[in-house]
Amino acid sequence: MKIHQILKNYNARGKENAMTTERLMELSGLTRREIVAQVKEERKHHFIGSTFQRNGGNYRPANFREIEDYNRQRERRIKLAALTMRPARWLNKRRGQEARI
Repeated sequence: MKIHQILKNYNARGKENAMTTERLMELSGLTRREIVAQVKEERKHHFIGSTFQRNGGNYRPANFREIEDYNRQRERRIKLAALTMRPARWLNKRRGQEARI
């Protein structure tokens, strides 16, 4: 069964009703790694949110505000990842210039 459908059937709507990975494993028979892969695939067609609040878990949005919050959170993580890559990029660029000398 698809993760989105499990979340729908068990009313995991909204962050406060997020279903833990352990519970999804019980209901689906999938491993943790398979759950992550399945959610990644299903996100191409459905909104499946994730949260680290309380016990964490996956959920379907209760409203558009939750989708907006989720997008802002993801964008912050992308920006942080880009910032942490700057020194490595600078070093690689510098190394490339030195190799030409």
